[in-house]
Amino acid sequence: MSPEAALGAWPTDGLQSVPSCPLCGSEERELVHKDMTDLLYFCAPGEWTLFRCAQCRSGYLDPMPTPETLSLAYQTYYTHETTAPAAVGAMATLRKSATNGYRNLRFGTKDRPGPRVFGALVPRLTPAWATTMDWECRHLPKPRAGMRLLDVGSGNGHFLDFARKCGWEVAGVDLDEQAVAAGRSRGLDIRNGTIEAIGEDEQFDGITMGHVIEHVYDPHALLAACYRRLKPGGWIWVDTPNIDSLGHGKYGPHWIGVDAPRHLILFTPASLTDALTKAGFVNHERLHAKLAATYNWAASESVAAGKGMGGADEFRASVKKPAMDAVGREMADPDIREWLTVRAYKPA
Repeated sequence: MSPEAALGAWPTDGLQSVPSCPLCGSEERELVHKDMTDLLYFCAPGEWTLFRCAQCRSGYLDPMPTPETLSLAYQTYYTHETTAPAAVGAMATLRKSATNGYRNLRFGTKDRPGPRVFGALVPRLTPAWATTMDWECRHLPKPRAGMRLLDVGSGNGHFLDFARKCGWEVAGVDLDEQAVAAGRSRGLDIRNGTIEAIGEDEQFDGITMGHVIEHVYDPHALLAACYRRLKPGGWIWVDTPNIDSLGHGKYGPHWIGVDAPRHLILFTPASLTDALTKAGFVNHERLHAKLAATYNWAASESVAAGKGMGGADEFRASVKKPAMDAVGREMADPDIREWLTVRAYKPA
């Protein structure tokens, strides 16, 4: 028996019907994937169905887990982790030096080893890698003294720790008690709960949400709450899977961006832009992680092979050429990128 089959059914009283699109309200829809199980982390019971809205083209689960039972889907989720294993060897040391050098120059950190010459050479020699590092660092601007950053869905605080090193005054919020405890062990100000755990009087210069909005029941309410907690002229950075991506087209229910039942709603480029606009945000900037397909496709191959998220490295070589071809196509057409990455602003 496969690991996911052994998990059994989701509690029958822990499901809620979703007869209309959570984003636009349309009841017209089409079936995309059915009988999906937890193929990524093998911890969530049940089988799941993804529909696609005929109006805004976003995807959503029906039924969805109820908020009271949703924690069943996160028992072995990656935000529980506190540290990543350190790479070893000469190439790993060189890569670390280049990474630190670039981040020190670009974002103002002071990590060692980090020769500044590497910081200048990386974007010239490997521009795609530099662009992807910018995305990993959420395109943070260098802060002025006293500027505040809020990370919604901060998990174990890994990104907040980086932002603090960049000079930001940081705070975070997350539903996962274990992840919050891990972040607090780093001395970070992370609250347990939803964004409502952050008072509206706690105004911020920037808010980041990395792969969070697809996990919530009401994205419009979340974006509106973020808007109220931003200073005039402040910005929000949102990153989420793109249901229109080449990866989803290739791998279907095995694409890591589907991730049922944790991902409740999947956006299109247009529906994410529309949601930000409805919340009041302006001047949307579409950003990019050029090498996202090289990881996503390897991880999706691993999922398709029944190995979950843990076997991505095994497939990196075999997907390298098609994934790099996808990177080229994404450059020509931003609407088919793996992730939707947008920065938008509250009017000054």
